[in-house]
Amino acid sequence: MFTIKSKTNLKTVTKSVLTTLIVFSLTSCESEEVSSRPVENNKAATFTSTISNPLKELSHTRAAGTTWHAGDQIGIYAIESLQELSDESIYNNYSNHKYINQAAGEVANFNAVGDEILFPHTDQKIDFIAYYPYTTDITNFTFPVDVSVQEPQSNIDIMYATAKGHSSENPNVELKFSHMLSQLQLKLTSNEEVSLQDALVTIKNAHTNAIFNIADGTITTDTIIKTVTPIIVFNSEINELTAKAILLPGQDLSNINIEVQLNNGYIYNWTPTQYTLTPQTTRVYKFNITKEDVELIHSGSTINDWELDTDETVHNLKPTPNDSSGNPEDPDSTDPEATDKGTEANPYTVSEAIAATSGYAWVEGYILGYATKEGTTDRVINTDPNQPNSETNIVLTDDITVTDPELIFPVDLNSSNPESAHFNALNLRDNDHLIGQKVKIYCKINHYRGGVGGIDISDYSII
Repeated sequence: MFTIKSKTNLKTVTKSVLTTLIVFSLTSCESEEVSSRPVENNKAATFTSTISNPLKELSHTRAAGTTWHAGDQIGIYAIESLQELSDESIYNNYSNHKYINQAAGEVANFNAVGDEILFPHTDQKIDFIAYYPYTTDITNFTFPVDVSVQEPQSNIDIMYATAKGHSSENPNVELKFSHMLSQLQLKLTSNEEVSLQDALVTIKNAHTNAIFNIADGTITTDTIIKTVTPIIVFNSEINELTAKAILLPGQDLSNINIEVQLNNGYIYNWTPTQYTLTPQTTRVYKFNITKEDVELIHSGSTINDWELDTDETVHNLKPTPNDSSGNPEDPDSTDPEATDKGTEANPYTVSEAIAATSGYAWVEGYILGYATKEGTTDRVINTDPNQPNSETNIVLTDDITVTDPELIFPVDLNSSNPESAHFNALNLRDNDHLIGQKVKIYCKINHYRGGVGGIDISDYSII
């Protein structure tokens, strides 16, 4: 009996010891797992931004640099510090993370749409790249920009910011945004009681399409050229009209043509002198409209949130009526511009256009063919519609017997933009019946194909 009882106690003791060991082992593992956990939760990054602007009188919308709007959305990339933006450098998949501003004002406080961006537990530093306005149309960290449609301008006011070296110890990120595009601002007044109400303003031959690179904040402009209609604000109390357009940086303003059409039928055409737009820059021109001419009071640039840089040069311009009937308000008057050469009513001949050498004008002549390159000259006339250059240009002359390269006027058709009306109507690949036909073309007289020619067609007429 004693022996049997001893065996039973031994089994009990053994089980007890084993149970104790197992519990101790599990408790030890659990303690080790708990001790490896962080003491506190991840810290979230907070994002704020301020747009400062000393020129309040020029600013009515965010596109001019005054305020953020409630609901403005930005995209944010979190990347490992001191790294370039790439798929490999993005931290914790925080790629194009959407944040939204809650209230209008000069200071924006952005809240995450979805999960917040959280810092690592360690002291690892994170850099941030942000852009406005938010889009999902991103390929290889780039997205397309199109300024041909200006309304609303907030949709095309591309802004960009970077912030470096943040961690859980300094999680508050201030994003200092910069305007990446440019502005052209036209301010028209009149000292002679010429009404500016309902005036129409257009900007012709402007580059409108580009690609924006989020990785480095650069703009790559396309060759597409279109007419841009700026946003117009009219102040009836002082008869003042302000037209503002967002344009692409790199645009040479001497390549555009500004047209102002008053409600009395008068049309003013003006081309600025050479000036290349840069990011964050507003080029400002002020005009005094009179019945016979336009005086450019002064021009200037606003840079880095529109600080004005004044150009004191004064220019005098004359209006071009849309027909030769004189002053639309006075049928008995004779408009002096109607007798000037280069207008639609009185276009340049080819020889006159060659002598003019520059400026926008109407030019009339016969289409002899198109210009090709042979040897050292780019001005050999070809009439074969099946050759590659047949859609790139047309050649105008005063006489269908002219072949002298110095007496011809080649006109660029901008074949890179096959959707344009003048390309479809005038290229000889599709319209070889026009050879020998007289046409009238409104273009910029410029150096082209080794001599004087025409570029930037904005209107034409087949006679």
